[in-house]
Amino acid sequence: MKTRVSFTIDSDVAARIDSLVDNITYRSKSEAVEDILRNYFGRQNTAIILCGGNFKIEGTDIYRPLVKLNNTTLIEFQINMLRLNGFKNVIISGQTELLKEIFKLIKNGEGYGTDIKYVDDNNMKGSAKALERVQQYVGATTLFIPGDSVFDIDLKDKIPHIP
Repeated sequence: MKTRVSFTIDSDVAARIDSLVDNITYRSKSEAVEDILRNYFGRQNTAIILCGGNFKIEGTDIYRPLVKLNNTTLIEFQINMLRLNGFKNVIISGQTELLKEIFKLIKNGEGYGTDIKYVDDNNMKGSAKALERVQQYVGATTLFIPGDSVFDIDLKDKIPHIP
């Protein structure tokens, strides 16, 4: 359902919005503004799951994020906990093979009520290098968690503006 709104903005901002209307990407100012705002708000609560380095359980071919916890895998548990805590945008950073296995399981996150993006860390050494690759996704509120940790806390108490 759409709602009509009216607001006043600087003429230079209006001109920039007008320049986006090309009848290909955006057919109207309203469509451009809605997309810009949706992207802005979408970046507000982002969680980044870091799965770099050697993420296999020693002596096995099992990736730690894919270990079963009761009836779910660790990565599914993390995604569900993040969604329950208001983080609907999730970035998973890791090695190609692990990302492929995770993607087979959770795809784009739609079935989990989240939007999941994958960033290959290209076997970079250290978390700092992996964070460089995901910096474009960092918004006003970004939570970084290791891909092999279990957490069960109410983040809404810790971060006041999470719905």
